[in-house]
Amino acid sequence: MATIIAIANKKGGSGKTTTATNLAGAFVARGYRTLIVDADGSQASAYSWRRTGEGAGCCYEVLGLQSTNVRNFLKAALTVDPYDVVLIDCPPRDPGEKDGEVLRNAVLVSNAVLIPVMPSGHDLRALIGFLQWLLAVREGTKPELDLLAFINNRDARTNSAKGARTQLMLNLAGLPIRVLESEIVHREQIRRTGDTGLTVFELARDSKGANEYISLREEILKWLAATSERAAAVLTSAPTSAGSTSAPF
Repeated sequence: MATIIAIANKKGGSGKTTTATNLAGAFVARGYRTLIVDADGSQASAYSWRRTGEGAGCCYEVLGLQSTNVRNFLKAALTVDPYDVVLIDCPPRDPGEKDGEVLRNAVLVSNAVLIPVMPSGHDLRALIGFLQWLLAVREGTKPELDLLAFINNRDARTNSAKGARTQLMLNLAGLPIRVLESEIVHREQIRRTGDTGLTVFELARDSKGANEYISLREEILKWLAATSERAAAVLTSAPTSAGSTSAPF
């Protein structure tokens, strides 16, 4: 079965598309067939990113979401072409708004929600309302849903940014949300991935940025494997052969 991860944060500018694209590169580097579902639709979406790097032989696939019914869209996509990992690049929307339907549906079909958090007091405060909604979904509709947060685009030069993970853990103390140890630091080679349409693995395979995404990938897989048999299959199996994957619907 494909493991499906929604990359979501209702606040724009948190790095969802950068995370989806480079994490896709990290999964491909480990040998897994990886699909990004672009559910954002904005100009700076995963789909436009992929098209920018098209001539360079990008290593992952992207499908633009054609419907608010994410479940049926994924079911059809995985029937035609099996993948080991599906990353959903979610729109920055308040799930309570009318146009938050895509975000709600993406979360409901996923094994886990991965939340990139910028290391600023404003971003940490803005996260609370979104997490309250996710917890309500988990408690009322999908108790098996894993919630994973990590610090993204941290400035290595400032002491306040260095303490952002500790502050995030304090803010979430007692809640069933895992704050990952892996952090993505603000680096030039990661910034350039958006300009080139490539992943950091294609642009600078042996760089510190690439190693940070490898660390993030491994931590996600280990956490999911400990809590989900479906994710454990991805962690332990060889890359999928055609026709061997069935979608979790």
